[in-house]
Amino acid sequence: MLISCDTTITNTVNSMFKELPKVTEEATCSLSCKLTVNSLKLKSYISYQTENRKIKNLEDFLDNCLQSVHSTCQYMESGHICEGVKEIMSHVSDMHLFIDVFY
Repeated sequence: MLISCDTTITNTVNSMFKELPKVTEEATCSLSCKLTVNSLKLKSYISYQTENRKIKNLEDFLDNCLQSVHSTCQYMESGHICEGVKEIMSHVSDMHLFIDVFY
């Protein structure tokens, strides 16, 4: 009998910690359009691509990942495009954070 197992950090983390998101991204609009209602995105982990197989920039990478991002909302509702300011904020779990490092 031959058994083959292909897995990734995504499969492992998602299976083990289904009820505990590690990073949540929340989008809000300055004009309170419907974007705000459906805005929560859950992430299991953060992926980091190394430079020259070194992780010396990991702290800067994490700081950049967790900064708020602002852009024009552009949520479309009833044929109208919202022109408010969309802000995406990332929140990290107080318990743990999984980082998938690519060499």
